[in-house]
Amino acid sequence: MFSTFRRNARRRKAVEAFSRGNYADAKVHFKAILDDEGERAGHLYNLGLCHLALDEYEEAERYLTRELELFGEHYPRLKTLGDLHFMWGKSEDARRWYQRAIDEDPQGDGVTIVRHRIAICAEDCAFAAAMDSLQSYRTGVQEMIRKDTEAALTSFSRAVEQDDSNIHAWNNIGVIRLNRKRDDDVSRAIEAFEKALSWQEVPSFRENLERARAVRSRRKKPRGRGRDI
Repeated sequence: MFSTFRRNARRRKAVEAFSRGNYADAKVHFKAILDDEGERAGHLYNLGLCHLALDEYEEAERYLTRELELFGEHYPRLKTLGDLHFMWGKSEDARRWYQRAIDEDPQGDGVTIVRHRIAICAEDCAFAAAMDSLQSYRTGVQEMIRKDTEAALTSFSRAVEQDDSNIHAWNNIGVIRLNRKRDDDVSRAIEAFEKALSWQEVPSFRENLERARAVRSRRKKPRGRGRDI
């Protein structure tokens, strides 16, 4: 019983760390789960996602392909391998994995962005722009870590100009604008979250959108009038 409790607690810590964007801690927790419980479905995949988020592409490839070898072709596994090679700058490999994902499930989650990226991978100029977009995004992340939000907003805005499907850049634009709390920024934050979600449904992006809409709704409510004497 204690062992089960400990394992569940560790899983919660891993998921919480990943959801907060603390991928280094999440990697430690998921690796401990893998070492303790063995190569069960999802364990290798989760660890691969952590390495991918940390731009550790070779390690990500090792865990993700091992998951595929053990548990078979499945749309999320194939799409994530496409994402890996896209971020890695390997257009042909990315196109091949994305096509396998669509062949596995033509209606899979995020299929809009998958089809878009297949087209990007087929055009050298478009792929080069997408790689520039990823670099602009990474620059923006580092600027956010340094709390230079104005510079980060500029970098994320450049990223979506270079590749409109950079959903994480759109989300971060929304986060920065929402945190400013000015009326025009709240409206533009909503637009940014909606843009990200038009490409792919992501729960955290949906939560951000609902939070922004709630802020706008509260501000639109008329203030109560005092009672006449």
